[in-house]
Amino acid sequence: AIRRLEADGLVIHEPRVGAVIRTLDYSEVMELYEVRTVLECTAARMAAKAASEIEVSELEELNQEMAKLTNDATAMFELNRQFHLSLLDAAKNRFLVKSMNALQKTLLILGASTLAETERAQETIDEHEALLAALRAGDAAGAEAAMKHHIEKAHRMRLRQLRDRDRPIDAE
Repeated sequence: AIRRLEADGLVIHEPRVGAVIRTLDYSEVMELYEVRTVLECTAARMAAKAASEIEVSELEELNQEMAKLTNDATAMFELNRQFHLSLLDAAKNRFLVKSMNALQKTLLILGASTLAETERAQETIDEHEALLAALRAGDAAGAEAAMKHHIEKAHRMRLRQLRDRDRPIDAE
């Protein structure tokens, strides 16, 4: 299992320590979110064209559940994960799914979700709602734009978390 995690780039082996979860530096986070933006925007655009009413309804239900749980970061994280996976399924492209699955593994290295921030939790629900409106309308360009805005907001929050993590203790 450890070798598999090493092969996926999630774990590194440090002499006299053993296997440890690696951290991403600033440039890696920038690159990761660049690719995430491309893939998620593509998924949103494709889902606007291909999603069934049932799939859009499922996304709406997930977002409504999230709205009830903004103070529970763990539940929000799981529902958000389901929301994005359901959107990906609605895009109906197996190669896109495979690419996103590989990216998701690397996203796990980043640690705590940006949804742990209460303000981000509410923003996420609102951003999902804008995406859902575009999906309901079958507006591919609107869905792509809504997803781009959503990922950019998450990216900004992630960079803030990274900055806070790397700030020297005596700087406060």
